[in-house]
This record gives sequence, structure tokens and C-alpha cells, in this order.
Amino acid sequence: MYTQEVVCPQCGKMTSVNVLESGAFFGGTQTTTPCAHCKWKIRVTVNSQGKVKSITSSGCFIATAVYGSTSVSQVRALQEFRDLVLTRSGAGRSAIKVYYRYSPPVARFIASRPVLRKVMRVSLVEPAVTVAKLIVGLVVKKEAVSRVCDEQTKVGVG
Repeated sequence: MYTQEVVCPQCGKMTSVNVLESGAFFGGTQTTTPCAHCKWKIRVTVNSQGKVKSITSSGCFIATAVYGSTSVSQVRALQEFRDLVLTRSGAGRSAIKVYYRYSPPVARFIASRPVLRKVMRVSLVEPAVTVAKLIVGLVVKKEAVSRVCDEQTKVGVG
């Protein structure tokens, strides 16, 4: 087991999580640890090279209310956007804090009204998912290009 520093998606503060080195999970390991500051449960997946692959928690309240489940691909796409894009900047972490503070009652209101769920899905959530997927795709592509350039620099190519 080793310690990894991550940004808590709930409070935006750096916290330490203990990562197990055994128990492969999709090419790496996964552990759930409460944030040292706000006690929010953080699930960290680390790839086989020991780098954080994803940091997740519940928290896509409105999308979950709209789709009725946390396991649909649209909710996972928004979680990936949060984990790979928003948690990397102060403004993004602030947006996460505001969303987590104010969206649960909105989500409860939406969840109990089928017509509103459909309206929110079509007018807000589906466009947000499309934009999130595009941005995550660009981030992943940029990181892949950066890794290739780093590798070429190490071996003296270019």
C-alpha cells in the first residue's frame, strides 16, 4: 500500500488516499477513502503504472435524477469530465463545490417529476454531456501527445 495525494471532488482540498498495490481492477487498483477535510467518500482508480486514472464519487445529482441511475453512460461521462477537467483548476474546483452545495435539492425536485426529467434531459443534460465528451476527448488526446513527445525526448528522437 502507498499514499497518493488527490483533490477531493467535494471540498476541492488536497487529501491523501491509501492505494492498494494488489487486487487488480481494470489494469490497476481501486480504493475508497474518506476525505481528511470533509469526510466525502473518494474512489480512486490507479493504473498499472501507479498514476491516478480516475477520482470519482457520487455527485452528478441532476444527471442521476434525470436518468434515474448513476450507472448510465451519460452520468459516467459527466463524472469523467469532473475528474479529468474540473478538478485540475481552482475555478473548476470552485464550480464543483457550488454544484455539490446547491444541486441536491434541485435534483430531488426534478427526480419526482417525470415531465421535468425529460425537459431537463433534452435541454440541459444531453447538451452538457456532448460538450463534456468533446472536452475530455481533447484532454486525453493532448495528454497522449505529450506522453509520446516525452518518450521521444527520453530516447533522443526529435
